[in-house]
Amino acid sequence: LVNPNRNLPLAIMISLVTVISVYLVTNIAYLAVLTPSQMLQSTAVAVTFAEHTMGVMQWIMPILIAISVCGTMNGATLSLSRLFFIGAKNNHMPMFMSMIQYKYLTPASSLFIIMCLSLCF
Repeated sequence: LVNPNRNLPLAIMISLVTVISVYLVTNIAYLAVLTPSQMLQSTAVAVTFAEHTMGVMQWIMPILIAISVCGTMNGATLSLSRLFFIGAKNNHMPMFMSMIQYKYLTPASSLFIIMCLSLCF
Protein backbone atom coordinates (compact mmCIF):
# COMPACT_ATOMS: atom_id res chain seq x y z
CA LEU A 1 0.00 0.00 0.00
CA VAL A 2 1.57 3.24 -1.15
CA ASN A 3 1.06 6.15 1.26
CA PRO A 4 -1.35 4.33 3.63
CA ASN A 5 -2.06 7.41 5.75
CA ARG A 6 -3.74 9.02 2.75
CA ASN A 7 -4.86 6.11 0.56
CA LEU A 8 -6.44 3.79 3.15
CA PRO A 9 -8.98 6.33 4.50
CA LEU A 10 -9.63 7.47 0.92
CA ALA A 11 -10.30 3.90 -0.21
CA ILE A 12 -12.59 3.29 2.76
CA MET A 13 -14.58 6.46 2.09
CA ILE A 14 -14.91 5.80 -1.64
CA SER A 15 -16.02 2.21 -1.07
CA LEU A 16 -18.52 3.24 1.62
CA VAL A 17 -20.06 5.91 -0.60
CA THR A 18 -20.21 3.47 -3.52
CA VAL A 19 -21.88 0.68 -1.52
CA ILE A 20 -24.38 3.04 0.10
CA SER A 21 -25.25 4.59 -3.28
CA VAL A 22 -25.77 1.22 -4.97
CA TYR A 23 -27.88 0.02 -2.03
CA LEU A 24 -30.07 3.14 -2.08
CA VAL A 25 -30.56 3.06 -5.86
CA THR A 26 -31.45 -0.64 -5.70
CA ASN A 27 -34.05 -0.07 -2.99
CA ILE A 28 -35.51 2.92 -4.84
CA ALA A 29 -35.83 0.74 -7.95
CA TYR A 30 -37.58 -1.98 -5.92
CA LEU A 31 -39.99 0.58 -4.46
CA ALA A 32 -40.66 2.11 -7.89
CA VAL A 33 -41.57 -1.22 -9.51
CA LEU A 34 -43.07 -3.38 -6.74
CA THR A 35 -45.90 -2.69 -4.36
CA PRO A 36 -45.37 -3.26 -0.64
CA SER A 37 -47.67 -6.29 -0.72
CA GLN A 38 -45.65 -7.82 -3.57
CA MET A 39 -42.46 -7.34 -1.57
CA LEU A 40 -44.02 -8.92 1.52
CA GLN A 41 -45.27 -11.93 -0.44
CA SER A 42 -41.98 -12.46 -2.28
CA THR A 43 -39.40 -14.92 -0.99
CA ALA A 44 -36.71 -13.11 -3.02
CA VAL A 45 -37.47 -9.48 -3.85
CA ALA A 46 -34.67 -9.24 -6.42
CA VAL A 47 -36.10 -12.19 -8.36
CA THR A 48 -39.61 -10.71 -8.24
CA PHE A 49 -38.16 -7.40 -9.44
CA ALA A 50 -36.45 -9.22 -12.32
CA GLU A 51 -39.72 -10.94 -13.26
CA HIS A 52 -41.37 -7.53 -13.60
CA THR A 53 -38.57 -5.69 -15.38
CA MET A 54 -36.32 -8.08 -17.29
CA GLY A 55 -38.78 -10.23 -19.20
CA VAL A 56 -37.11 -13.26 -20.81
CA MET A 57 -33.79 -12.41 -19.11
CA GLN A 58 -35.22 -12.86 -15.60
CA TRP A 59 -33.28 -16.12 -15.24
CA ILE A 60 -30.05 -14.14 -14.86
CA MET A 61 -30.98 -12.60 -11.48
CA PRO A 62 -30.60 -15.83 -9.42
CA ILE A 63 -27.24 -16.39 -11.11
CA LEU A 64 -26.10 -12.87 -10.21
CA ILE A 65 -27.24 -13.42 -6.63
CA ALA A 66 -25.26 -16.68 -6.47
CA ILE A 67 -22.15 -14.91 -7.81
CA SER A 68 -22.60 -12.20 -5.19
CA VAL A 69 -22.89 -14.77 -2.40
CA CYS A 70 -19.74 -16.56 -3.61
CA GLY A 71 -17.83 -13.28 -3.67
CA THR A 72 -19.00 -12.44 -0.17
CA MET A 73 -17.96 -15.85 1.12
CA ASN A 74 -14.55 -15.43 -0.55
CA GLY A 75 -13.98 -12.07 1.12
CA ALA A 76 -15.20 -13.34 4.48
CA THR A 77 -12.99 -16.41 4.25
CA LEU A 78 -9.86 -14.41 3.51
CA SER A 79 -10.48 -11.80 6.19
CA LEU A 80 -11.67 -14.21 8.90
CA SER A 81 -8.60 -16.39 8.49
CA ARG A 82 -6.47 -13.40 9.51
CA LEU A 83 -8.70 -12.86 12.55
CA PHE A 84 -8.33 -16.51 13.55
CA PHE A 85 -4.57 -16.20 13.04
CA ILE A 86 -4.32 -13.15 15.32
CA GLY A 87 -6.66 -14.75 17.85
CA ALA A 88 -4.39 -17.79 18.01
CA LYS A 89 -1.30 -15.55 18.36
CA ASN A 90 -2.98 -13.92 21.39
CA ASN A 91 -3.90 -17.33 22.91
CA HIS A 92 -7.63 -16.86 22.28
CA MET A 93 -7.81 -19.80 19.86
CA PRO A 94 -5.86 -23.05 19.44
CA MET A 95 -2.17 -22.40 18.70
CA PHE A 96 -2.12 -24.47 15.48
CA MET A 97 -4.17 -21.68 13.84
CA SER A 98 -1.22 -19.32 14.25
CA MET A 99 1.02 -21.34 11.95
CA ILE A 100 2.21 -19.64 8.77
CA GLN A 101 2.77 -21.47 5.51
CA TYR A 102 6.47 -20.90 4.83
CA LYS A 103 6.40 -20.50 1.02
CA TYR A 104 3.50 -18.03 0.63
CA LEU A 105 3.48 -16.58 4.19
CA THR A 106 -0.25 -17.21 4.60
CA PRO A 107 -2.10 -18.58 7.64
CA ALA A 108 -2.86 -21.91 5.93
CA SER A 109 -4.27 -23.68 8.99
CA SER A 110 -6.66 -20.78 9.65
CA LEU A 111 -7.69 -20.80 6.00
CA PHE A 112 -8.37 -24.52 6.22
CA ILE A 113 -10.55 -24.11 9.34
CA ILE A 114 -12.50 -21.25 7.74
CA MET A 115 -12.93 -23.30 4.54
CA CYS A 116 -14.37 -26.20 6.56
CA LEU A 117 -16.73 -23.87 8.44
CA SER A 118 -17.82 -22.19 5.19
CA LEU A 119 -18.58 -25.55 3.61
CA CYS A 120 -20.60 -26.56 6.68
CA PHE A 121 -22.60 -23.32 6.52
